[in-house]
Amino acid sequence: MFNLKWKILISILLLIALVCIGIFLPIYWQTRISMEDQLQNHFIEQLYLISSDINIEELSYKTNNRINKTTSNLFQEKIEIISAESLFMFNNDGLILAFSGNGSNATKSLMLHKYMIKDKTQNIFKTPVFEASDNLFLLSVFIRINNEYLLGISANADYLKNLADLRNQMVLLTLLILFITSIIAILFSSSLTKPLQKLTVFANQIGHGRPEHLNYAKRKDEIGILYKTMIEMQEKIQKREKENKQIVATVAHELRNPIAGMQVNIELLMEELDKDDDSYKFSQLTHNDILKLVEIVDSFLNYSRPINSNLEVHDIKDIFEEILTTNHFEEIRDRFYIAGNAASKVHRNKIKHAFSNLMQNAIDASIDKINITILEKNDYVKITIENLCEPIIDKSQIFEAFYSTKENGVGLGLPISKSIVEQHGGEIFLEKSDDTGTLFVITLPALKNK
Repeated sequence: MFNLKWKILISILLLIALVCIGIFLPIYWQTRISMEDQLQNHFIEQLYLISSDINIEELSYKTNNRINKTTSNLFQEKIEIISAESLFMFNNDGLILAFSGNGSNATKSLMLHKYMIKDKTQNIFKTPVFEASDNLFLLSVFIRINNEYLLGISANADYLKNLADLRNQMVLLTLLILFITSIIAILFSSSLTKPLQKLTVFANQIGHGRPEHLNYAKRKDEIGILYKTMIEMQEKIQKREKENKQIVATVAHELRNPIAGMQVNIELLMEELDKDDDSYKFSQLTHNDILKLVEIVDSFLNYSRPINSNLEVHDIKDIFEEILTTNHFEEIRDRFYIAGNAASKVHRNKIKHAFSNLMQNAIDASIDKINITILEKNDYVKITIENLCEPIIDKSQIFEAFYSTKENGVGLGLPISKSIVEQHGGEIFLEKSDDTGTLFVITLPALKNK
C-alpha cells in the first residue's frame, strides 16, 4: 500500500524521468542525424571530385568482366586521403568495374542497397548505416555518373562510438538527476507527510479530549491553516460539550427536587398502608420507579459534573477491592479475579464510579469470571477488564451518550466512565469483542516521581 510520501516521490521521479527522456532523446537523435548528414555530404563532395578524375571513355572500352586497373589505382590514391573503408565503381547491372579497399564490404554494400540503386531517377543515394562485421558499422554513399555508372564509397561510422559515449553520459546524467531528485523529493514529501501524520494523531487526540500541543500555528501554508482549523474545531467541540453538560446538569437539578419530594411522600404513604393491601403493592412499584428516576438523575449529574482538581495517589487494586465490598458487588465478588497492582493520582470516588460501570456491564453480559489485570508500563497504568460474553455488534457507538444495548438502560454508563477517565488524562477503549471474549482497556497516568 502506497502512502502519500511514496506517491509524491514516485510522481516526482516519473515526471523527472519523462522530462529527461523528452530532452535527452531528441538531442541524441538530432546529434546523430546531424553528424550522419555532415559525413554523407562530405563523402558526396569527395565522390564528385573523384569522378572528375575518372576517364569515362577508357571505362567504355573495357569489357564488363574485367576490373579497370587505372581507375582502381586512382581509387587507391584517393581512399588514403579520405580515410574510407572502400571505394568502388559499378554499372547499372551491378558489375563492379573498379574498386579499392575491402572488396567484401563493397559487395555487401551493393547487395544491401541494390533496390535503392536501381532507381535511375536519382543521382545521389544516402544509405542508412549498416553492420559490415562485428562492431564495424559502415556508411555508404553513391552518385550516378553519365546515367550508366555508379561511384560509391563506404566509410567507418566512427561517430557512432562518440554518440554511444554521449548516450551513456546522458543515461548517467539522468540517473544522477533522479538520485538527487529522489533525495530532494523524500525531504520535500517528509516535510508534508510528517506534519500530516502529527495532525492525524492530533485529530484523534481531540476526539479523546486530550490533544497535545503542536507548533504549527506560525506556519502560513496549508498545514498551518489546517492546524488552526483543527484548533477552532476543538474549541467549538469543547464549548458545545460544555453547553450540553450544562443543560443536562440544569435539567437534572430541576428534576432532583420534585423527585426527592415524590420519594419522601411515597415512603410516608407506604408507612401508613398495610403491607397486605393492594395499595401498598402499587405504592411499592411507584417507589421502585422513583428510585430508578433518582438513579437516572444521578447519572446525568455525574456525566455533567467536572472532576475536582484535588487528586490523590491511590493503589488501583485497593479501589477495585473497595468496590467489591459494596452491597451490590459483595454477593458476586467471587466472579472477579484481580491480578497485579499499580498506583496513580486519581479522584477516588470518581474513578470508583468509572470502574463500577465497567464491572457492572461485565456482570450483566456474562455469567463467567471477569478478569481484571493491572500493569504499569513506562508512563502509564494499563487496566484491562475481560469477560466472555456475546460479541458487541455496534462497537462504534458504545461510548456515545444515551446509547444502550440494555432494555432498561439509560446509555450513560460508558460515556460517564469515558469522561471520568479522560479527565484524569487517561483513555478508555474497547480492544476486542469477539467469540474469544470482550476486553476493555483503561489507561491512567503513572506516578512520575516514585
